[in-house]
Amino acid sequence: MRFVLILVEKDFYPIAALCRVLAVSRSGFHAWVRRKPSQHLREDARLSAHVVVSHERTLRTYGSTRVLEDLRAEGISVSRKRVARLKRDRSLHSRPRRRSWKTTDSWHGNPVAPKIVGRMFSANAPNVAWVTHVTAIPTAEGWSYLAVVIDLFSRRAVGWARRAA
Repeated sequence: MRFVLILVEKDFYPIAALCRVLAVSRSGFHAWVRRKPSQHLREDARLSAHVVVSHERTLRTYGSTRVLEDLRAEGISVSRKRVARLKRDRSLHSRPRRRSWKTTDSWHGNPVAPKIVGRMFSANAPNVAWVTHVTAIPTAEGWSYLAVVIDLFSRRAVGWARRAA
């Protein structure tokens, strides 16, 4: 970390002064600059290319576990934690799945009310036809159900009720 700081700041301060302040030798800094990347870093670069390809091929939906499965299917031996680190280092984030809730059970054995209105959603006078709608709302405490009664003539809510499940 000290050598990186020296490398960044060497355009503004003498290398000798930076090395002295950070308590490192100049020869150590110059050796670090000339040193080739380690085997581990070279392997990370090779693996990250495969991780990026897998991530893009799956429309950025795969997390580290599924990317790992892709890599192992290609014959690449790597751990899940390494794949997670490579994704994190390159800011590759998966898009979470959209949650879906089942709010209606249409296949029940209970009697169904007849459709009196017959999809004719208009009325000639107030209080001739009322319609209702029930909506399920997910809340922190669980499901909450909202029922609204609407007058078809004025299109205004006549009444409503909310009930927590």
